[in-house]
Amino acid sequence: MGLRFGYTLMRVRPADDGTHYDDVAVEEFAVDSDDELRERKLALHSWATALLADLRPELSLYYAVYSTLDEDGNTGWPFGTEHIVWDETHEVVPSRWEFQRRASSSDRSASATRPGAVAAASR
Repeated sequence: MGLRFGYTLMRVRPADDGTHYDDVAVEEFAVDSDDELRERKLALHSWATALLADLRPELSLYYAVYSTLDEDGNTGWPFGTEHIVWDETHEVVPSRWEFQRRASSSDRSASATRPGAVAAASR
């Protein structure tokens, strides 16, 4: 049996006996190349926020993981993680990933205004 990969979204919940991670959703998929492995890592945040937008949960902290999955569908070796504070319709505190994405978008916009610069095509 080959490696199984997937995204897992969990709600983080403090409890008297420590922090609990309640599964919200798991999506399993095949990964056929190193390029796809990297693309899936970059898409984790978008997957999680789109799912939360559909579910519309109340204010809470969520933990999204891109990882291998064991035979029971539980997370294994992580390739990427995201913490997301979500309040029913939006991300309350943009993640590190979102800040990096905005910064790189600003860098591309600034370079496109220079004479002779060619704007990079977005995916």
